[in-house]
Amino acid sequence: MSQAKKNPNFIIGGACAGGTSFLSSILKQHKQIFLPKIMRPEPNFFHYSHKFSKGINSYLKIFKSASKNQIIGERSSLLLTSKKAPLRIKKYFPSIKLIFCLRNPIERAWANYRFTCLEGLENKTFYNAIKLEKKRKIRNNLYWKEVSPYSYIERGKYYSSLKLFLKLFKKKNILIIKSEDLSHNTSSQIKKVCSFIGIKKKFKFKTPENFTSPMVINISKQRELRAKYGRKFYLIIEKIRQKKSLKKRYNDIKRNLKFSKEPMDNKSRIYLRTIFHKNIKKLSNIIDFNTEDWI
Repeated sequence: MSQAKKNPNFIIGGACAGGTSFLSSILKQHKQIFLPKIMRPEPNFFHYSHKFSKGINSYLKIFKSASKNQIIGERSSLLLTSKKAPLRIKKYFPSIKLIFCLRNPIERAWANYRFTCLEGLENKTFYNAIKLEKKRKIRNNLYWKEVSPYSYIERGKYYSSLKLFLKLFKKKNILIIKSEDLSHNTSSQIKKVCSFIGIKKKFKFKTPENFTSPMVINISKQRELRAKYGRKFYLIIEKIRQKKSLKKRYNDIKRNLKFSKEPMDNKSRIYLRTIFHKNIKKLSNIIDFNTEDWI
């Protein structure tokens, strides 16, 4: 007899570099919640065309280990700013609960840039990257177009993205939380999330370690290392992020990284404030938390 398919009750849909790893790491500690083993890359089934084309059953396999009494969820940080994901989710799960963590878009852009550098995909300074973002859009390769590694500004324009979700789904099924509140007032925000997904019982959790990506010392060198190690590179980077021990032959990667977080340059910050100001103002009309500290 075939096992009944298990559908997700909720999805943590973004924002990318907005605290979703932190949130999912805490929720995973609750016995009544099932989240698949943390996947790198994340599922993002409803965003990536090559995954979506495999059919919904290929997606549901990630929930097969859930018990029938658990509330099932997953984290896919690219869904918020995906043009295709909202309609695809609506088709299969019109009543699903959606959670979005919104971080100061200026700081989010800087975090996203650091991660792209870490992945060996960046060859420009942050200021030049954000100034040239529109010209760097990938047009010919669908996979890399959907990965969109240089969307530092575009992924921070939350208002436009949320409008589509609010149009397609009932407002009661969407929870928008401020990433800074999640970080500084963790217990109250976790209580809010648990209530939203249908868990009333309080639980004690261990605060996860910092998910801040290491800084790349030389971005050109990092690109060379990506080419040198090929498919292994991503796995090596993940082990370094998790501060796991590695063989000495990977010391060339470790030597090009440092865990101290450098601040954004002031020139970039001023430019991004100008870019995001109007979008943040519009966003304030559809959320219930203060964003004055973002500007």
